[in-house]
Amino acid sequence: DARVIRQIENMEEWLHGFLPAIMSRGFCVGAFDGPRVIGFNLVALEEAFVSLLNFKKRLLPHEAWSEQITVLKEYRKQGLASALRYRAFAELQKRGVRQIYSGSLISNIPSQKAAEKVGFRFIADVHYLRVLNRERRIWRRSRHDGY
Repeated sequence: DARVIRQIENMEEWLHGFLPAIMSRGFCVGAFDGPRVIGFNLVALEEAFVSLLNFKKRLLPHEAWSEQITVLKEYRKQGLASALRYRAFAELQKRGVRQIYSGSLISNIPSQKAAEKVGFRFIADVHYLRVLNRERRIWRRSRHDGY
């Protein structure tokens, strides 16, 4: 549905131009308030893309990557992010996927707490430093094993 895709792309600017490619090798679980998208969890299979680092990684058949989870501010703290994750886990289980990875900025404590709440555990802190343009990003990688 082009209307839904536009709403998701408008919620997360980095998805413009990437969403069709991600959807072709994964799926999206969405939450709606009438026709309005209020949250989504975009899950990739086959290949992970870490937008913050402009990095791609091939995934094994039993692995998945949570590309993006977003809930509109006015709908946060109502359990929606957890519900989206659990629905994604159910779909992954049907597909035989046993591990899902995700990442967040190390400063994004609410995202990390939400991930821990549904069973993700933190496995690495990743630091990115670009010397010439003085760019620096630090993010935390997490994994969820089994459902």
